[in-house]
Amino acid sequence: EHTFALAQQTVDRMVTVNTDAICAAIKDVFEDTRSILEPAGALAVAGMKRDVAQQGLHGKTLVAVACGANMNFDRLRFVAERTEIGEDREAMLAVEIPEQTGSLRRFCGVLGQRNLTEFSYRLADPRVAHIFVGVQTSGTADEQELIHDVRRAGFPCLDLSNDELAKLHLRHMVGGRLPASAGAALELGEELLYRFEFPEKPGALMAFVNALHASWNISIFHYRNHGADVGRIVVGVQVPRSERPQWQDFLAGLGYQHWDETDNPAYRLFLGPSISPPTGPGVNWPGPYRLGYPAPMQTGAPAEAIENLSLPARIEAILYLKGRPLTLAELAAIAMVSREEAELGLITLITDYAHRDTALEVRQEGKCYSLQLREGLGDLVQNLLPVDLSTAALRTLATIALKKRILQSELVELRGSGAYDHIKELLAQNFIERKRQSDGRSYWLTLGEKFHRTFAIRAEDLQARTPTTAKGWQTAA
Repeated sequence: EHTFALAQQTVDRMVTVNTDAICAAIKDVFEDTRSILEPAGALAVAGMKRDVAQQGLHGKTLVAVACGANMNFDRLRFVAERTEIGEDREAMLAVEIPEQTGSLRRFCGVLGQRNLTEFSYRLADPRVAHIFVGVQTSGTADEQELIHDVRRAGFPCLDLSNDELAKLHLRHMVGGRLPASAGAALELGEELLYRFEFPEKPGALMAFVNALHASWNISIFHYRNHGADVGRIVVGVQVPRSERPQWQDFLAGLGYQHWDETDNPAYRLFLGPSISPPTGPGVNWPGPYRLGYPAPMQTGAPAEAIENLSLPARIEAILYLKGRPLTLAELAAIAMVSREEAELGLITLITDYAHRDTALEVRQEGKCYSLQLREGLGDLVQNLLPVDLSTAALRTLATIALKKRILQSELVELRGSGAYDHIKELLAQNFIERKRQSDGRSYWLTLGEKFHRTFAIRAEDLQARTPTTAKGWQTAA
């Protein structure tokens, strides 16, 4: 309780240090004594280094009282990550370069023989690219000289060395799927993803970049120096199909170990393109990867289509055909999966829609989910419709058209109780006809002549659908 009072009487000067400086002090003590201090124990060493720098002391014998060894491997990982910045031996920069062939090579030329500690890039904007890069420096002056050189070469640059958000989080979050705005880039060729290992020595990374063919567009690049004897990088490159033999020749002549990760499910799920496939000769678009499970069989549907139908696709169909908000429990029951599986499929579907260039979105209303038009498009769609029908009534009409002839009770089971109002609306406008079932209490619903006139569809163009007997999927249709 007397600590502050005693400090007032005996302490001549106080300094403050940040987390990076403490991590650097832990490394200093370890390299001198092979002892590992806890952060609080290394605080005195960090403060002494700060005081020496501020007062410009030279030729003095100084003593720091260090104590404590409350350290574990998890904390050591954090210390190692922050040490270089704390000692002003690493600059973390955000650099903007033109999204043009050769820009990356020109930027690496500005770095010269400096050692890269981190390099993260993902094709996003078709005009400019943003790179998160870590570069070894010899101090503050060297870091400022590097930033000056980068800007003088025409590359806008932002120093992130003291940005806690960047150091703790953003450095691990650079990337993501190829967005819709960059869709034209796929015309340069399908994105291939490869891992490489090369000797960790100055200039090795630059030699790799220079060896790439000038016409091959780099769409992903990630490297992090982990202090090992080999460097590890992940590269996404767009190679036209006609140049695949040259790509294989490049790999064979490179002399580095490499692995093709193009079909890796983790890449397809989190980084692979999710936009609509471009058209044109030589374009091979594999499509987005989706989590999910085989769908229940539906009579009359192609076997191949059913086998490829994932759980997110089934949930999408359920939301579309039901035409009303559904709870997670309802989705799970209709799709015949557990609640956890339905939640995973729904999250995947929502993520997929967020990256699509589409007019639809999965909307959450309380604890319910529905498939709706994006905000602002309702008036546009209403103006384009050839008839004065609500969207929900149109979906009910589409269900009748697909079935050609359906019992009212079956339609209500498929579309929910709101179908009764839809039926009244469709009958009032003569789009459907209704006749009582001869051997039951329900009604048969069929298409009216106005439907065929309005939508220019002949009766013979609609193939009759055989009622399915697949348990569960009938309800979900």
